[in-house]
Amino acid sequence: MPTNRSSEWYLPDAQNYKDFIVDVLMFISVQRPEPEEAYHFKVSGTGKNQKLIREHKEQFIDEASLDDKIEYKRDYVAQKKVERARLS
Repeated sequence: MPTNRSSEWYLPDAQNYKDFIVDVLMFISVQRPEPEEAYHFKVSGTGKNQKLIREHKEQFIDEASLDDKIEYKRDYVAQKKVERARLS
């Protein structure tokens, strides 16, 4: 993610959760080299039967197509240029 730290945590707004997760998964899938580890945590069940489930990256990250990777990297570079210009 933007800080380049090895681990970051985010809590997106409920109404933006799906878009946020899709963006994060795409971001992870186009990284080279791939992250050594990535996990998605979710709550399964209801009431007293709730339990926290950890999914490893192979369980929730689909392999991105070459076109998706190229497009995402192009967009990411453009976004970084705008951010750098704003900070200058």
